[in-house]
Amino acid sequence: MTIVSVFFSLSMVAQPLFAMAPAPPPPSLRSQYVVSGNNVSAVVETRPFRLLIKDGGGRTVLASINSNTPIFNPDCNYCEPDLMGEFWSFPPIICDSYHPLHFEIGGPETFDFIDLLVVEPMQVYRDAKLCFATDVIKVSDSGNGKKFKLKTTKDNTTVDVLVEPDPSGVKAIRISATVNDPRAQNISFAFTSHHNESFYGFGGRRGTLDQKGHALYSWTMDAMAQNAIVGKYSLSRAYGPQALFYSSEDYGFLLENSELARFYMGNDREDAWKVNVSSNSAAFVVSAGDHKQNIESITAINGRHRPIPDWAKGLIFAQRSPITLIGDAEPGAYFRDAMAYLQKLTELNIETSGYLIEAWASSANLTKAELDLLLAELNRLDIKPLTYMRMMLTDDSLNTEDPEIYYQAYDNGYMPTRADGSPYAYPVLMAPTSVTDYTNPFALDWWEQRVTGMLDLGSGGFMFDFGEQVRPDMQFYNGETGRSMHNRLPVLGNKETARIVDDYEQAHPGRDIFFFTRANYSGRPGSAAYENAQFLGDNTQSWDAGTGLKSVLPDILNRSLGGAYNTTTDIGGYWDLYGVAGKELFIRWTQLATFGSVFRLHNSPFTPLKTPWSYDDETVRIFKSVLAQRKKAMPYMNTLWETAAATGLPLWRPMWLEFPDDDRFRNEMGQFMLGDKVLVAPVLDRGKRTKSVKLPEGCWQYINTGKVYQGGQTVIVGAPLDVLPCFFRCGESPF
Repeated sequence: MTIVSVFFSLSMVAQPLFAMAPAPPPPSLRSQYVVSGNNVSAVVETRPFRLLIKDGGGRTVLASINSNTPIFNPDCNYCEPDLMGEFWSFPPIICDSYHPLHFEIGGPETFDFIDLLVVEPMQVYRDAKLCFATDVIKVSDSGNGKKFKLKTTKDNTTVDVLVEPDPSGVKAIRISATVNDPRAQNISFAFTSHHNESFYGFGGRRGTLDQKGHALYSWTMDAMAQNAIVGKYSLSRAYGPQALFYSSEDYGFLLENSELARFYMGNDREDAWKVNVSSNSAAFVVSAGDHKQNIESITAINGRHRPIPDWAKGLIFAQRSPITLIGDAEPGAYFRDAMAYLQKLTELNIETSGYLIEAWASSANLTKAELDLLLAELNRLDIKPLTYMRMMLTDDSLNTEDPEIYYQAYDNGYMPTRADGSPYAYPVLMAPTSVTDYTNPFALDWWEQRVTGMLDLGSGGFMFDFGEQVRPDMQFYNGETGRSMHNRLPVLGNKETARIVDDYEQAHPGRDIFFFTRANYSGRPGSAAYENAQFLGDNTQSWDAGTGLKSVLPDILNRSLGGAYNTTTDIGGYWDLYGVAGKELFIRWTQLATFGSVFRLHNSPFTPLKTPWSYDDETVRIFKSVLAQRKKAMPYMNTLWETAAATGLPLWRPMWLEFPDDDRFRNEMGQFMLGDKVLVAPVLDRGKRTKSVKLPEGCWQYINTGKVYQGGQTVIVGAPLDVLPCFFRCGESPF
């Protein structure tokens, strides 16, 4: 396939710009129709079709772009990259149209992969012709809303658009559109944008908070590994993407589809933004109000994280999986290491809430007798055991699961299939790999037996790993393919797991189960509705902004806006592609995690052990002081969790959320608000012993020295290695 075929056919340039005058409407049609909801309304203009969203005061907060805008932007210098981002570079040939509603009909969208360990660069080929919706030709009532039939530039092809108050009752309008030709794909909606408009959210994106000027994909992938291999971050990639955002123009947006979505947020023209969905239909929600009102509305639909049990709010120590490649998987080694770690935690008086046994399910790592002894020791120390599960199925060399699990799924049809009905497995790390098919009722029974059996051992919870391994051509039990299931499988997996956990807790009073996930997505609802927490994936042990320490804060701040406010990072990082974590990096990472929803120390099987005692006595002292500060702040954090559950407002808040009128905070990634009373400014640069902090208006007290500062200025405060810079609002004592 040639480079040109990556984009729309060049013949499209010769298409007319549809300057035809619209046909007169039937006498019964008005020029516009209004659908009113809860403090928000939609106006549908009929000649030509155009959509406007108004707030409770009648102000237009979002409007379709005018349809007389040229189909192609002659000044556009952006063309769709592959989903891997920086692996390929193609010259700009043609750019997408901007039109209130358009779609493509032609050859199917195809996906090609290049296997690279666990990383799969994916390239999308599109070869189709653009078609445009023109006028409304029919209007009918539909419940509390109205259904509009739209004429298009494709003969005998129409689009049905439903506009209604959001069924949930929140302050939002829901719009859905379906092209009546099943060959249609890549349905798109384009809206006007103010040149200074900001867009916040989109899930776990690194490198920026304001996405104005960027093109983004919503496709769950192992962005951490890809960023590390490429050597820089890419905003187009995310491990925890969310197809939702909040605008500085006082509206929120949530796309309900799980298919591949592309968001063009003023990247090729600053006066417009567009969403493109790889389907012949799309549904989205628009809310109206200020930022906090929009977060409440959107997260009420997308979902908010389940409460974290009190026992899981302290230190969770995760013991790495053994790996034969570096020789630490000899019989008995894992058990001996575990007992040694527990003894060290006890000797150093490091208060520990949970101990994650990552290799519990493989007898090659831990025999049943050893597991029983380890569980008994944890019970004696009053430390909750946590275990490990994953959506991915594989017979891998890491032995994090018994290989028999993979073959049970393969033999019994618990994984998706190919078109010919054979099990769909493909190589990852040179091992056959697939995923659990959570649409298959027989697979669900099998999954429930596995989760329940693990909990019966006494596990207090588990890490729920992987889930991004769905390929577009996989066939699922319910008839869907991987095109819609790639992003949706993590939602289904978390939903079914939450159901099993809830049933188990009801049958076992007093058991508060905690599980946290890696793969996730948004929706109606999305993953956040079913998880206790998420983790960021595998950060590198570095100061890097794409994969290391500096990537953590924007990732957490961005995904927390979508209801995923319980997010944890691997303290000190996981991979050592950029070098082993040194003492300074470990301490600064520990400090960043001080007020995190989950405080987790996770070690990789590929790197040397990374614990407080791996360094020196000073590191142990600082680590323990961080735990003490966290414990002191817990009553305040508990009030923030209550607020989050009720409103969706996260614990960690980007500065712009609390101070939206201060332009200094539009893209601030070096500090954040813990609730509305505490400003936290972690040190994120190697060798720094001071911190430059932008203080909001008002009075602020630096809690490390007690000094009071007048806000509205940038101050430099001392930040020696044992200090996490924090400020309280004057007159407040949150902890």
